[in-house]
Amino acid sequence: MMKNFFNGVRIMLIGLLLVLLVGCNKLPFGNKKETQFEAPTDLTVPVEAISIQESVTVSGNIEPIQERELGFSTDGKITAVPVAEGDFVLKGTLLAKIDASSDEYNIEEMEYELEEMSFSESPRKIALKKEKLESLRETLKNKIITAPFDGVVVEIKHEEGEINIASSSDSYLIKIIDDSSLKADVVVDELDIARIEIGQKAVFSFDAIPGEKFTGRVSKIAHIGRLNDNGLPVIDVELIIDKPDPRILIPYSFKVEILTTAASKYLAVPDQSVIWEDDKTYVNINTDDSPTPLRREVKIREWKDGKTIILDGLGEGDRVLLNKEDKPDEGLSIWM
Repeated sequence: MMKNFFNGVRIMLIGLLLVLLVGCNKLPFGNKKETQFEAPTDLTVPVEAISIQESVTVSGNIEPIQERELGFSTDGKITAVPVAEGDFVLKGTLLAKIDASSDEYNIEEMEYELEEMSFSESPRKIALKKEKLESLRETLKNKIITAPFDGVVVEIKHEEGEINIASSSDSYLIKIIDDSSLKADVVVDELDIARIEIGQKAVFSFDAIPGEKFTGRVSKIAHIGRLNDNGLPVIDVELIIDKPDPRILIPYSFKVEILTTAASKYLAVPDQSVIWEDDKTYVNINTDDSPTPLRREVKIREWKDGKTIILDGLGEGDRVLLNKEDKPDEGLSIWM
């Protein structure tokens, strides 16, 4: 009996000691204190005004405004290639020539004959001789290549002394480009083409030049559409970058936004403040007239970058609540 009494007293003393230790915040395993709290339910953000321009986004690869692959239409030995890859040349500059010695001799001979005929032959015979001389001169033109525009020689396939074979699959000799402007041939969906107009601003982003934007313009819109590989109607549109940045190299890939409207001011809220119920949308707002948040129906337009456009129901400066379930650190424990 006495033994049971002492056991009971011992248990009471141990319990009392534990109560005192906890009350003093001195647990046997350390002296840390844990406080639980819930994140506030009234986390609010202001309705903000943002500037938006409507756009159509497409992608592709950049090209020079002009490029030509030049070759000879006749066989012969290449006797001159007075340019090198990378050279800038003006329109009309000699780029290459094949052997034309026999043609040059025939032209000189016929020019001499015409001088002699002018004193004795009939006008008709002289006219026929002149026609033949002109034909020889045209043949001679086919044995030289000149630059069709100001540009840069980017490829030379054969060197002086090699034999040109006009019928080969690799028939062109020289490639020249004009990169004073760059172009982009893009494809626009039938649903977007009505918003595209010549002269609209186009803002380019290049994967190879991250973080920078480059400005171009819409230069051409096809008069008729076509079906793409998936059988869907599309329209070809040409964009131009005038005086391009030298860092933009052919054929860099790009994404471009064609700006289809002037910049307009809209009200916007974070996506996580919008509440969807059935076919209606709401936000919770804080007002001076009510101690608790009020739910208000709004008309919206989904946007991007985590923002929703407010078309009706809110004003600039209103404060909306972020949905509690979307907020971070819910039920966070902090050690003191």
